[in-house]
Amino acid sequence: IFHKVSLKVAIADHQLAAGFVQASNFLALGLIISSTVNWVEYETWRGLPSVLMLFFGTQCILLLVTRLRAAVYSRRHQGESLQQAIVAGNTALAIRYSGHVLGTALAMTAGASLVEYYPAESLLSVAYWLGAGTGLALLLPALALIARKAILHNINVAEEVDEQANIGVAAIEAVIYIAIALLLTGVFA
Repeated sequence: IFHKVSLKVAIADHQLAAGFVQASNFLALGLIISSTVNWVEYETWRGLPSVLMLFFGTQCILLLVTRLRAAVYSRRHQGESLQQAIVAGNTALAIRYSGHVLGTALAMTAGASLVEYYPAESLLSVAYWLGAGTGLALLLPALALIARKAILHNINVAEEVDEQANIGVAAIEAVIYIAIALLLTGVFA
């Protein structure tokens, strides 16, 4: 997902921010794989194509979220790179990004609760699951924005996180994304 920098090298250089990003990517990966394996009703190799299609589809959504976050960051900071800022050590930015990725992964997995898996129509089932998950992933930022405006009232989150590296504000925004995604999962389960 991070293609301009090497998170592995940054982590080897003891970059905490890169560690947060890598950890959240692995956790999102685990959430998605667990959800897809549990959703597919086969306990044999016959369910593997559906799991793989869902895995790659959700990875595309997570990639899109990363690219959108990078575009927003670049627009706010005269073309600067989100990836470079994280590798440069902005831990607050990494925490906020991690919350967005984990929230999106949780929202995507909530799609499994909305769609029944039909082995005879596995491709259609996968398409419905991806559609439902994508819909919830699109709903997540809107709901998180409402919650953020209420919880972090009169706080310029972009300035606090991006410019001042305020870990507290970043952690609150990350938790808002994760909490809203968990609520979506609970409501639709």
